[in-house]
Amino acid sequence: MTPLLRALTLCCLLPLAGCWESPLPEGVVATVNGEAVHIRTVQAYMDGNSPGLGTQGLPSDTNQLRREYGAALSDVLIQTLAIQDLHRRGIHDVETRAQDLEEEIRDDYGAEEFDNYLVEESIDPTEWRRLLRGFVALQLLEELVLEPELRVSREEILAYYREHEAALRLPERYRLCFASSDDNNALQRWRETFSRSGLPVMAQDVRLMCTEIPVKEASPPWNRELRSLDPGESTRPRKDEAGRFVSVALVARMPAETPPPAAVYALVEREVRRQKRAPAFDDWLEDALAHTRIAVSPHLLKELLATSAQGGEETESAAPQPARP
Repeated sequence: MTPLLRALTLCCLLPLAGCWESPLPEGVVATVNGEAVHIRTVQAYMDGNSPGLGTQGLPSDTNQLRREYGAALSDVLIQTLAIQDLHRRGIHDVETRAQDLEEEIRDDYGAEEFDNYLVEESIDPTEWRRLLRGFVALQLLEELVLEPELRVSREEILAYYREHEAALRLPERYRLCFASSDDNNALQRWRETFSRSGLPVMAQDVRLMCTEIPVKEASPPWNRELRSLDPGESTRPRKDEAGRFVSVALVARMPAETPPPAAVYALVEREVRRQKRAPAFDDWLEDALAHTRIAVSPHLLKELLATSAQGGEETESAAPQPARP
């Protein structure tokens, strides 16, 4: 059972919560503290033509379709709760951040292309923005309400490190630089400089990209050549598909090792925080629902409870990601 559906079921069981079947105005499937949730919003969430806004394709079975609507409604209700909770706390950044995010998405598409995309995919712009605000609200809830309350001690971090030391072990790795140029002579001069210093330096007419890759992930042709190189050496130039001359320089061959706690402290801390985030969200949701009056259409209430009872796949976020191409 997902945390969202489990919590919504709890809403209908808590003595302090007001979750009930109720006749509602046409087009309204639920209310949260009197705020209407419309069927068109739930439909937009489920829109299979809208990447990131809902399920990909609707089930043909009528009962399954009703259960899908119930699951989508629960997510939209949680978004509404988050928006209301932020407002009650005096956090009014949802609209501004949602507008900024929409501008970023529009920039990705191009101004007119984005509007055309919404039309072509039959996405209601008003409902898309409503879901975008819900997505942003859950982000802000995590950043400004839940995250500051999470406490991670040094002892917890070291305990996680000891428990997962094998998983943190780094494999044997190459530290490489990919050098390329349209001018083979320029590339040869770069190889000579690299051979003398062992350091990858920028040079005119040569593009440079440096990285680390596990030895096992290097492609067989490159791996055969790299195994024959010493640090400070590079492969003979060859032409790539674009006609550029390319050489791979071996900066270092790094043995398999387990990094010390200090080297991965920040990484481990982020993971411990991530693991604490879900229970913190469940606690917030339980408290919010205990002080919330939710009325649900009788056509969907039993689907909400039936879906909760049957369980389902865990989801990491109640919020849909904004649609992108």
